[in-house]
Amino acid sequence: MNIKKQAIESGKAIDMLQKKLEHEQGKEEFVKNYHEAELNRKLMQSLSQTRKEQNITQSQLAKALRTTQKQISKYETLEQSPSITKLMALCNEIDIEIILRKRDSDKIIFHT
Repeated sequence: MNIKKQAIESGKAIDMLQKKLEHEQGKEEFVKNYHEAELNRKLMQSLSQTRKEQNITQSQLAKALRTTQKQISKYETLEQSPSITKLMALCNEIDIEIILRKRDSDKIIFHT
């Protein structure tokens, strides 16, 4: 086999490996995003349910957090995600405990 043909075939093999790698990374990114979205959905659902059980309106919660009722609604309907600071304040206001865990390490516990 001549050098030019070998170079072309090597290039094709590299391209195939690159595409396979990109595909695998794409799957990993999809799974990561899915898990983050599912976690966010469950958390916001829990916050909303607890707020309602405590007979706290979105307006009351918004006032306590110095934001708007519309913003609280956006959090609860998953239109937007709160910053970690705002999330901690939300949890503190309605007395929810969050346990954060970094993969493959000790968990970090945040008590409200």
